[in-house]
Amino acid sequence: MKKIWLMLSLAAMLSAVSAVAAEFGEKADTDDATAEETSLEIPLVYEDGGTEVVYAAQAGPGLAYAEGKSAEEQLREYASARGWNEGWDEAKGRYFVIGQAAFQLSDDPAYAENLMPLRETFVKRAVLEAKADVIYFVNTTMSARDQLTTPGTPVFEELNEKYNAVMKKVLAQQKALAKLLENVDAAEARALAGATYGDRLNALMEAAIKRLGGHFDAAAVDAENKKRYEAAKQRYEEAASEFGALEAEAESLKGEVQSTFSSVNDMRAAMTLTGATVIQQAESWDEDKRTYEVAVLLCWSKALENSARAALTGQLIVEDKPDAEGRSIHDWLKQQDLSVMIGPRQFVDAEGQRYFLGVTAREAVRNTALDSKNRTLADMFAAQVAVFSLFADVDAKRIAEQAMQERSGGLGDSTAVTAESLETAMSQSVQKLQVQGLGPLLRKKVTHAISGQEIHVAVYGISPKSAAAAMRLERQAALASIEVNRDQAFKQARSQELRRAVETSRNDPAAGRAGARAGRAELEAAQKQAASSSGGSAAKPAGGRSASGSFMGGSVKDDF
Repeated sequence: MKKIWLMLSLAAMLSAVSAVAAEFGEKADTDDATAEETSLEIPLVYEDGGTEVVYAAQAGPGLAYAEGKSAEEQLREYASARGWNEGWDEAKGRYFVIGQAAFQLSDDPAYAENLMPLRETFVKRAVLEAKADVIYFVNTTMSARDQLTTPGTPVFEELNEKYNAVMKKVLAQQKALAKLLENVDAAEARALAGATYGDRLNALMEAAIKRLGGHFDAAAVDAENKKRYEAAKQRYEEAASEFGALEAEAESLKGEVQSTFSSVNDMRAAMTLTGATVIQQAESWDEDKRTYEVAVLLCWSKALENSARAALTGQLIVEDKPDAEGRSIHDWLKQQDLSVMIGPRQFVDAEGQRYFLGVTAREAVRNTALDSKNRTLADMFAAQVAVFSLFADVDAKRIAEQAMQERSGGLGDSTAVTAESLETAMSQSVQKLQVQGLGPLLRKKVTHAISGQEIHVAVYGISPKSAAAAMRLERQAALASIEVNRDQAFKQARSQELRRAVETSRNDPAAGRAGARAGRAELEAAQKQAASSSGGSAAKPAGGRSASGSFMGGSVKDDF
C-alpha cells in the first residue's frame, strides 16, 4: 500500500522565512546551525513497484559476463526469472522495457580502438530507445494511411477475357483428344488428360494429334471417330493460333503496372521523462559475427519519478526500505563488477537515500596527457548519464513506409515487388538545468571483462540528501560572500576617503594663506633683529647697489 507523509508545519515555514530574512537582512552573522534550519526538507515516504525493482536488483549480484549468450538473451532471461515482463504492469504501477544496440568490429575487442566510447555510445542509444518506448506508451501522436491504386487497364481486362475464352476451347479439345487417344495409347491419354495449360500441354496436344492422325490414316476406323478427331484438331489449331496472337499482344504490354499499395505509419511523442532508470545491463561479443552487443533493462514508475524530482529540488526523501544489508553507496560500489557496469543506475543506501548514478569508462593508456584526457572524459559523461537518469526532455519520431507494386508478367501472370523504409529520430536533452549535489563517488582502474583492456571507470551520483547539502553549502557560501563583501565595502570606502583627504590637502587655499602670513611674519621679525644688532650704521653701497669684490670669512687654522 502506498503511503505518503508530507510533514511541513506552519511553524517550520515561519522559521524558515524569518531565518532567510535574517540571512539577507542587516544581520549577516548567521552561523551554520541557523543556515541548516532554513533548508527545505520534506520527509516523504513513497513506494511502489518501481522502487521494489530497485531493491530487488541491488540485493542480488550484477550480471557477469556469460560466454555463448548475447547481451539481450542474458537480460531477457534475467528479467523473465523475476517476472519482470516488458510493458505496463498495472498491478505494480511500473513500466519495463529492454533496449538493445549492437555494432560490428573489424578486429578483436582486445585490439579495437575507441572500444570504450563505442560501448558507451551504444548503451546510450539502447537507453534512449527504451525511453522512447515509455513516452510512446504515455502519449503518441500517430498519422497512418493505407492506399490501394489500380490504374485503368481495360486492355488487360479484355485480353484476359479472350484468354479465358480460348482456354475453354483448348481444354475442351484436350478432353476430346484424350478420349480418342484412350483406344490407341492409354498411358499417353492419361498424361494428356492430366496436363495443365502450358508448354507441356502444348507438346502433349501436338503429340496426340500426330499420333491420332497416323492412326486414322493407316487403319480402317470408325468414320464418326475420325470426324471427331478432325473437328478437335481443327478447333485446337484455331485456338492455338488465337492464343499465340494473344500472347504476342500481352508480351508487348508486359511490365505494365496493374496495382500499387502503399502504407505509412508516422508516430511521434515528446515529453519530459523523470526518474527512468536502468535496473540491469549486459554486454556480449560474438566472434563469428564480429558483433558487440549491449542491452539494458529500464524501469519507470511514479515513485521513481518522485525520487528524481526530490533529488533535483533538494527535498529529503526517506524510503520505507533501507538497504537490507545496511550498506552505504561506497560499500555497494566496492561489491560491483565495474568492468561490465556502464550507464545509469540506482541504489538505496542504509539510510533510505536513493542515489541516481552514472557510470562510464575510458581506456587507460601510457601517454600521460591522453590518459588525463580520458579520465576527464569519463568524469564528464558519467555526470551526464546521471543527470539524464534524473530528468530529460525526450523526443522521438518513427516513420515507416511500405510499398507494393504489381506488374503484368504476361497472360494470366503477374509479379509483385515490395519495399520498406524506416526513418527514426530520437533525442534527450536538458537546457541550463541547475543541478546541485552531483559529484564523483568512485574513480577506479579495472580490467574490462571482454576486451582485457585496462579502463578508468568513473561513477557520479546525486541523492536528495546530497542535493539538500549542496543547497546549504551554496547558502553558507552566499552568507560568507555577503559578509566579505560588506567588509570590503567598508574598507574600500575608508581607503577612498583617506586618499581623497590627502589629495584635497595638496592645494588647500586656507593652509596656503596661513603659510604665506607666517612666512611674511618670520621675515619681518628677522629683518628687525638684523637692524637692531648693527646699530643702524651698516654701510650701504652708493646708489643702493651692491659692492663688487671678494670677501673672506674668518681665518682657518693651518695644521700642516
